[in-house]
Amino acid sequence: MEWICTYLDKEKYQLSFIFLNKSNTEIENFVKERGYPYKRIPINGKIGLILAVLKSIPFLLKNKTDIIHCQLLISNVVGLFAGLLTGVKKRIFTRHHSIANHEDSPKAVFIDKIINFLATDIVSICKNVDDVLINKEHVNPKKIHTINHGFLFEEYENVSEQHINQFKEKYHINNNDIVIGVVSRYLKLKGLQYIIPAFKEVLSKHPTAKLILANALGPYKNEVHELLKGIPKQNYIEIAYERDMGAFYKSIDVYIHTPIDTKCEAFGQTYVEALIAKIPSVFSLSGIANEFIVNNRNAIVVPHKQIKPIIDAIELILANTEIRNTIVENGYNDVKERFQLAKMIIALEKLYDQ
Repeated sequence: MEWICTYLDKEKYQLSFIFLNKSNTEIENFVKERGYPYKRIPINGKIGLILAVLKSIPFLLKNKTDIIHCQLLISNVVGLFAGLLTGVKKRIFTRHHSIANHEDSPKAVFIDKIINFLATDIVSICKNVDDVLINKEHVNPKKIHTINHGFLFEEYENVSEQHINQFKEKYHINNNDIVIGVVSRYLKLKGLQYIIPAFKEVLSKHPTAKLILANALGPYKNEVHELLKGIPKQNYIEIAYERDMGAFYKSIDVYIHTPIDTKCEAFGQTYVEALIAKIPSVFSLSGIANEFIVNNRNAIVVPHKQIKPIIDAIELILANTEIRNTIVENGYNDVKERFQLAKMIIALEKLYDQ
């Protein structure tokens, strides 16, 4: 959202915002400080959902809204319904998930189909999402615009030594420690049940190694803590939230992301972030990685749901300077080609202008 406010052409587009959160947020403060019109409409229950649609209508009319662009489920329902009722001709939402609802929640799939119907255009974040929309939800392909996430590279590549040292001091990381990094909510689909046993084996050869688990919250928490038993507490760090993710990436030696199949990730931003930061990485393929990650070119690719290949990949990266340098250089060049923030903004402006 901050990127849209900062980089969208302000001479062409007058921005206004509706927030559906119950209390003030960081992004709301960001919008307020820059003087954009906004309205916060807290939602409580199903009646609250209907009221939010009705309360959105005067705001949309007052601001003479021509285009509405929604993000995430509740916002999609409220925004697209309100846009339809006020005659907004271009009603867009970004689809951030792929197959999960089809596997877990028929009710959510039904809601997804309503949202698809209400929208005039759908921003799909990668081919995985395209496939679900077209082949499982039968959306007209003409409605779908594939626009990859864009990244502000400087947040991950130009990190000061001061920030890195502060991060290491905060989490008691020594400069000579081997640090394995993971960014993953505690969900079974993320593959932590394979990463943690692999780290245990690495630890037997490198007794001062550390495993950092960032974004360490979620329903798989008890299972993760069971997996962590037997690892000395000084050898792993759980971080629920870290604002300075650039410093996180720059503090690790190997990055690992091994989701359990090719479709469970809709995109997988962390694939791109690690490569922007020039961290040698071990990946199983899912989401956007299916489209550009190549084994031994820009990462070490391992099979899904296997422990030993992760161990072997970590040891290869630690031992082989040539492969490490190759995948880092190629990885950075590949993401720089595809995922610049400016490229995403240009694609969005093109969609808005159609």
